[in-house]
Amino acid sequence: MRILFIILSFFIISNAYALDVEKVRLGQQLNGSTRVVLELNKKAKPRVFTLQNPNRVVIDLPVTNFKVDLSDVKMPVGSLIHNMRQGLFTPKITRMVLDAKTNVSAKMFTINKNKKNNFRVVIDIKKSNEIATPHKKTPIIKNISKAKNTPIYSPVKVKPKGPVIIMIDPGHGGVDPGAMKNRIYEKNIVLQTGKKLRDELNKIPGIKAYMTRDRDIFVKLANRVKKAQAKGADLFISLHADAHKSTRAKGASIYVLSEKSSDKEAQRLARHANESDALGGINITHETSDVQNILIELAQRETLNKSALLANEILSRFSRVARLRKKKIMFAGFKVLKAPDIPSVLIELSYISNKKDRQMLTSRKGQLKMSKAIAGGIQSYINQNMPNKMLMVGMK
Repeated sequence: MRILFIILSFFIISNAYALDVEKVRLGQQLNGSTRVVLELNKKAKPRVFTLQNPNRVVIDLPVTNFKVDLSDVKMPVGSLIHNMRQGLFTPKITRMVLDAKTNVSAKMFTINKNKKNNFRVVIDIKKSNEIATPHKKTPIIKNISKAKNTPIYSPVKVKPKGPVIIMIDPGHGGVDPGAMKNRIYEKNIVLQTGKKLRDELNKIPGIKAYMTRDRDIFVKLANRVKKAQAKGADLFISLHADAHKSTRAKGASIYVLSEKSSDKEAQRLARHANESDALGGINITHETSDVQNILIELAQRETLNKSALLANEILSRFSRVARLRKKKIMFAGFKVLKAPDIPSVLIELSYISNKKDRQMLTSRKGQLKMSKAIAGGIQSYINQNMPNKMLMVGMK
């Protein structure tokens, strides 16, 4: 039985990347266009679209193993592309991004495998005066021999009606205690409050709440977002508390993602939360500022707007039960808020270092009050902004 398990495990791992990109090459055409060719080990139908500000060509593939280092690919003289990168975008999609020097359009066709070459995806990129729109479909020729234009994908399917999936993320955990004061640990407070919030949300018909951790265990920052995406989460709520050297620091704050922090305290809080991986013994030297900028860049504007609406609804309810540090939503570069497809907020419940705040944070009554307020704000947001999943039951 054990041997069978080992064989199956090997089979699963070896097939995790069923699609391989064997080679990538660029060439400059006489008409001024740039041709990008991907050689694959098997047939695939990537999704290709263009974006502006900055100008990019985006190629979405099923989970793919790149056997070539994109930084080693030579750029031809006059190329419209100046940089390429790739990475796992969602648990099911590997995204390749081509940085363009100007506004461009892209057309794709495929060439079947033959005796000399693997299956090829060819993308012709040329200058364009059109205004690109996110996820704009580009024409595809199914096969170069047929040369018939067809769309890459059928129209995007609307997510079927069902429960609103909410992922609750209690910060820190395990080897990473978070903020500390008088032997009181942030990781315990947010876990206790998170469980109460989960229970409150699951009482509401039409909502299903999950947690990134439901016990005292360390979870990498990136894996928290991946767990939300894997569950198909509609909303992401991250819970934190903090300690300050000044006992006068007090009150809760609610954050959404931004490259720029609202103030120095917001910047400090984000830095503290983002250190979680390092405290957990995870190697983060590979996470360069370029990668962080890419993550922010890929976050859709629509998702950020929804995050702000969600934060305002929670802030309105939260202000009735707890003190606020600022009576408006705040902005900072928290890593766990960088899922490009899920409206996300981070709630700093208040300061462990402040005596009055600490009493509320550590008491069952205080945790329950905060949980009910957050749940009420979430329900209000859903009713106002998710008409296909309206929850009129239990509205306050």
